[in-house]
Amino acid sequence: MMTLTRPFSQLSGGAIGLCVASIAAAASPAAPPSYGPALIIVLGYELQLLPALLGTLGVIATRWFAPIAAVETRMSDAGRHALTAVMVLLMLALVLSGERRPLVVVGVAGGLGYSGVALFELLAAGVMRAASAAIEIVSRGATSFFNDKGDK
Repeated sequence: MMTLTRPFSQLSGGAIGLCVASIAAAASPAAPPSYGPALIIVLGYELQLLPALLGTLGVIATRWFAPIAAVETRMSDAGRHALTAVMVLLMLALVLSGERRPLVVVGVAGGLGYSGVALFELLAAGVMRAASAAIEIVSRGATSFFNDKGDK
């Protein structure tokens, strides 16, 4: 006969423990669903997918909205696409270098996509000035070298 003071005395301890464990498992919060990898490995470096995707989309979207620069009017469609690809590669290099904040990546991508052509123009003008100065120094040095040899 079963008494009222011990209603579960007929059950084994394992059954009660199993019941309590299943209730505890049901009450615990579930892990968030995984939608794919958060990062991939590229050439041994970790590439965060969300900043890389947002950076790529940011460059492409701002290149689409940006006014066409004077330099770009002389370029073919393939040249403009190549320029956009270089900008996307610069964004991916930024993400590979360790920038993991998506908002910062979107901001840099917007700036690069909108005024990246002016940046490339500035860099190209600096390289051209440096190259012409180097050529001038070498030509002056060669001229003075050969003029000194002729005097002796």
